[in-house]
Amino acid sequence: MLPPPIPSQPNIAIPSSWTPSAYTYPPLVGDMQMPGSHQPARPFGYSPAHQQYAAQRQIWQTRSYQSCIADTITLSFKELHEVHGKPKGVLVRNLTEGEPNVLASITPPGLRQLGIRRMEPKLTAALGGLRIDWTRVPLREISNWVDLCYQAVDVPYFHARCMSGKPKGKETAPTFKKPAKPFELAFVIDAEHWAEIEQRLADEEAVMCAPYIQAREASKITNLNSQSRSPDRDGNFALSQASFNREGGGSQLAITSTAAKRDRTISNAAPRTHPPSKRRIVYQSPNQDHLRDALLEGGSSYTQLSAKVRRHCCNDFCRWFELPDLTASSSRTDPEVQPPNLDS
Repeated sequence: MLPPPIPSQPNIAIPSSWTPSAYTYPPLVGDMQMPGSHQPARPFGYSPAHQQYAAQRQIWQTRSYQSCIADTITLSFKELHEVHGKPKGVLVRNLTEGEPNVLASITPPGLRQLGIRRMEPKLTAALGGLRIDWTRVPLREISNWVDLCYQAVDVPYFHARCMSGKPKGKETAPTFKKPAKPFELAFVIDAEHWAEIEQRLADEEAVMCAPYIQAREASKITNLNSQSRSPDRDGNFALSQASFNREGGGSQLAITSTAAKRDRTISNAAPRTHPPSKRRIVYQSPNQDHLRDALLEGGSSYTQLSAKVRRHCCNDFCRWFELPDLTASSSRTDPEVQPPNLDS
């Protein structure tokens, strides 16, 4: 009796450590059934899962020497948006979130899911309840600006960086060493997407503030109508004069009240400013040269003063009190004039 046939392809089966293999393998030669049985044929041989053999072998080697404590790393997630002139963008609302004790064997898809789970509530609250399209937001590593969407989905992203090298002259496997600083990752919103977000926020703010703006404009018109008539000191009402001034493309309404004796300006375009501080009263004295000239000509009548003294001394700061011109004969004959007493 002839021996059973041997398969032409090699009987090799290497299971995957990350994803279960969809391929099945043939039974051993001794377990093969005789011809005529109804057992379905199963594919055997190499499969696409064998392409990850080198990476899986390294993971198995590391796991064989690891301790009971899991290898963990620390991550830091940020939210950025692109700005022209800044290659690495600007932080959005100071959104930064740390994540400690993350398994070092985490893959790029796991990093993205973890980051979205941590950053989405904070970003939604910062944008006033507005939700963004996360499919348009890539996840990048800040140090080298690598997009994790284009990395291998089955290979741990940070595990190889945490393995220490072999000492010289010793045949030992590399050991895991946790970095002192966290690995920084950032979700980057492109400029076009960020412009759409800002436009949506502006539209929502305009809709929410429309009733308040209308109420404020109505109150301004009411105050303007009530100030058009103001009582004066006698209790009468004096109509105010309103003049519209258009300067520089803006409109200003200037209301001048005759009773209040002051100008009131109401402007919607110009911002409100504080009134200027009042000047203190400055006391001034007449010029010393002018005063000396007046004293030199003292005792003279106003008609005898020179034009220079009249111009400089007879003003708001220096008043001239004219003395009557009396002669010796008139002082003796006039009974109203009392001569000085020389005996005292």
